[in-house]
Amino acid sequence: MKVTINRRIEIIDSFKHLPSSLAALVTTLLKDGVEKFQITKNMPPFNSLSDEILKKHIIRKQPYPYSYMQNPSSYDLDRVPDIDWFYDDLKDVPCTPEDYEQVKTLFTLLNCRNLRDLTKYYLLLDTGI
Repeated sequence: MKVTINRRIEIIDSFKHLPSSLAALVTTLLKDGVEKFQITKNMPPFNSLSDEILKKHIIRKQPYPYSYMQNPSSYDLDRVPDIDWFYDDLKDVPCTPEDYEQVKTLFTLLNCRNLRDLTKYYLLLDTGI
């Protein structure tokens, strides 16, 4: 996927130019620890978290409830939506219970008040890792 803004800025999905998925790349790099993720480590609010928490909960490809996000009011939900909303339509697979628990942990760990907060952190992580 590619988005062009004002014919000057292009945003290209990493899938187009990475040899494998972002999740696989992160898993491989994380074997050496969080030091290779300096951008993420220095981003607020992640910069206040320990390396252990970063490795276990933050530095990874996070699931996202794309199907749930139907209109602007969807962002007002004050909890993580049910697991069915995290279905991966691109791969045609359901969200695993482990990944769903990960999202709930992330929501709590980052003091998210609603899906707007979760989305903001999701986007930071998706671009920072």
